[in-house]
Amino acid sequence: MSIALEDRVQTLEREVNSMKSRLETVDADIQTLPGLINTQFRFVESHFARVRSEMAELRKDIADARQHSDDRFDAILRALAEALEERGSTG
Repeated sequence: MSIALEDRVQTLEREVNSMKSRLETVDADIQTLPGLINTQFRFVESHFARVRSEMAELRKDIADARQHSDDRFDAILRALAEALEERGSTG
């Protein structure tokens, strides 16, 4: 019976050592969490800044495109008015 008890004690000691090892790993991971959170926060902030910058550029591009299309529309209206005027003066 003492051999079975010794085997059980050895098994429990191995399990305790394994648990201590896992606990050390978890403790090490917990120690790095603040750094990981700060790194993730900086990454997200950088991403948001890039998105805001791209949105500003897109807004500018849209405004430029609208102005360009307004200029084209005005040119078409002028050409149409001139064509109608010529047609009226020759007709």
